[in-house]
Amino acid sequence: MSPFKPVYDREPAPLGLWADDQSNVQDVNALMQPRNFILDELKSNLHGAQEVMKQTADKKCRYVEFQLKKQFGSDSESQQIPEDLQEDLELVVQPEDVLDYRYSSQSELELLVKWRGLPSCDNTWESYDNMVHLFPTLLLSMGRAMLGPEFT
Repeated sequence: MSPFKPVYDREPAPLGLWADDQSNVQDVNALMQPRNFILDELKSNLHGAQEVMKQTADKKCRYVEFQLKKQFGSDSESQQIPEDLQEDLELVVQPEDVLDYRYSSQSELELLVKWRGLPSCDNTWESYDNMVHLFPTLLLSMGRAMLGPEFT
């Protein structure tokens, strides 16, 4: 799909590209030559800009490799799925530690959670109530000393 359609919500008007065929009318040929030159230059510039954007995006790309269980024949040729990745390729994470706590603007207790198997840049602030509901044994096994007995 071209970028024209999402912006204008319709297909662009056809350009009526002129092939290498020559018209029988000399004036038409004279008008088409500069037009074709401009279109070729525009196409070249667009391809150049696209390549620059692709290279910029590739620099920020993080490649991740997963080993998935896939049957090719016998069971001896299969690999195991990592424990945090389900059969439907949904990542299921478990809390590893509670690093800190705070109160939100609505006076709701939030916990800074370190997730098992994820880097520290993926730590998130989670609602205390949600964490206790999803992981009932969470505060029994971790964070009790930090939060104190009033939260257990």
